Amino acid sequence: MRKRIMSLICGVTICAGTVFSGGVTQLTQTFGVETTEELNVEGYQISIAAGGIRTVYSVAESIDGSRVTERGLIYGLADCVNEDEMDINHQGENVKAFAATSKGLITSEEGKATYTMTMTYGAMNVPAFTQEYIVRPYAKLRNGSYYYGETKRFSIFDVASVLYDESRMPIQVDHDYLYNSILSVVDSNYPRVTFNHAVETETTQAPTTQTPTTQAPTTQTPTTQAPTSAPSGNGPIEVFGEVFSSNANNTITVVWGQNNDQIANGQKYNVYVDGVKKLSEVQCGSYDIHNISNGTHTVKVTAVLNGIESSGVSGQVTVAGGQSTTEKPTDKPTETQTEKPTEAPTEPPTTQPQNGTIESGNLMKIAFAIVSSAENSSLNFREQYSYIENIGDGRGYTGGIIGFTSGTGDMLEVVEQYIALKPNNNPLSPYLSALRAVNGTDSEAGLGRNFVRAWQTAANDQEMIDAQNKIVREWYLHPAVADAQTDGLSVLGQFIYYDAMVMHGPGNDSESFGGIRKAALRTATSPAKGGDEATYLKAFIEARKKIMLMEEAHEDLSRLNAQLKFINEGNFDMNLPLSWTMYGDSFTLTQSILDSL
Repeated sequence: MRKRIMSLICGVTICAGTVFSGGVTQLTQTFGVETTEELNVEGYQISIAAGGIRTVYSVAESIDGSRVTERGLIYGLADCVNEDEMDINHQGENVKAFAATSKGLITSEEGKATYTMTMTYGAMNVPAFTQEYIVRPYAKLRNGSYYYGETKRFSIFDVASVLYDESRMPIQVDHDYLYNSILSVVDSNYPRVTFNHAVETETTQAPTTQTPTTQAPTTQTPTTQAPTSAPSGNGPIEVFGEVFSSNANNTITVVWGQNNDQIANGQKYNVYVDGVKKLSEVQCGSYDIHNISNGTHTVKVTAVLNGIESSGVSGQVTVAGGQSTTEKPTDKPTETQTEKPTEAPTEPPTTQPQNGTIESGNLMKIAFAIVSSAENSSLNFREQYSYIENIGDGRGYTGGIIGFTSGTGDMLEVVEQYIALKPNNNPLSPYLSALRAVNGTDSEAGLGRNFVRAWQTAANDQEMIDAQNKIVREWYLHPAVADAQTDGLSVLGQFIYYDAMVMHGPGNDSESFGGIRKAALRTATSPAKGGDEATYLKAFIEARKKIMLMEEAHEDLSRLNAQLKFINEGNFDMNLPLSWTMYGDSFTLTQSILDSL
């Protein structure tokens, strides 16, 4: 599977314990670079879900009268570099600069944006945890000059110590994780601290790679409010970093942040949709509220403390889908933000035609066969339900009919759906917690060979086949067809959208399907707007190509070349026979072969 790893949710980022002020060592600025107070490292977070340490930093939109065009962080190994080497010109083995992207944005307000960047541990051992790093924010201006903030020092152990000793993590298991996985590893006699606030939820496990990356949601609109002080001595502090979005039909996703004072006070939160309370006194986190009718809705999050409810912060969300009569929230916080499905049938593939779409019948079999040639080097997609292996692409295990992955959330959804369909004697039930823990990482912790065998055993159950088909339809097939129909595309266009959805995942950031589609629509006119379909589809493929070439695993463009071949042949109805080459293998799909699938 070659889909990208879906980003961790902003709520987890914001709600993770944070070390500010005293948790860092400030260096004096005595060296020869332009520094400014408009670039600041605000603090650090230990993210259990990401398995790494986050640096939170802020950057002004303009510095010295010139607009900032690039911002990011420079990391250095404190044992190997001097403070005066912490600039763009000294990049090398021991100094690395990483530019921010929109995925790392937390908030943007009053001419200043706040970002977060995650560096995973690299290893779960003493050297990794005690290695001291130097970090410094930088900004490139429109005039080409660079400015820098002050340098700060940190180690994973030092940050974990402050978070643990002061009970700054939001939940009990995260607090315990710091002791069991970091502090006691470095110091077996490290004193235990009793956690004194928040509720217990299931913990997650750390990955084993070390690459600074930006982590944040892919479908969001950051708002601009931030807490300063409580409205009264005993009253609550308003939330900040709130994001109200609709990632699936008839669903509103709500996420917000809280600071250390709010955590220490034990604040709770209410969520309203159009003035109707949907969630009552819940913890800071991310929540999906389902069965919301289509249209624009007003969402508000209020803070509750000592019987006092704040006035709250509000925003509007436009929801797609049909009308709904029963609105019921999901009260369980989620660890990662995965694109939630739209409603669609759950039956396995059939041979009945469906009015020229690839959602069923022969056209769906054709689409599945071509994708199977890319994912499994075989046209027989029905044999792929039991497929599973770690192909080393940084997404953990890849398995199933389209290559669901343990690192991107869809494999977890498959297993949860399978367990719902078969709650008793389910071979994958013992691995549900481990799948939740490794979601968003490439870790195999808690899985391994026994999990592989359990997956293969499960594939003999019709419930497992139904579960895989359901997620394929809801996450990938139905949304791709719906967007293709909106853009006035043919059957071939539906397939091209579907293949991109499978590889890149749903979402609206630049590296997801939605971002690729937006890029294509900026450069070519869709048929729905009077454009030529071949021209538009080639623009879509070109936009996708740019994203694929950003990652080594995507450098082979066989999938795109096959699609261009179909376009150049003018086969917009995907009539058989079809022939193409995929990663060096030649395939021909005839009606007789299709009938045998």
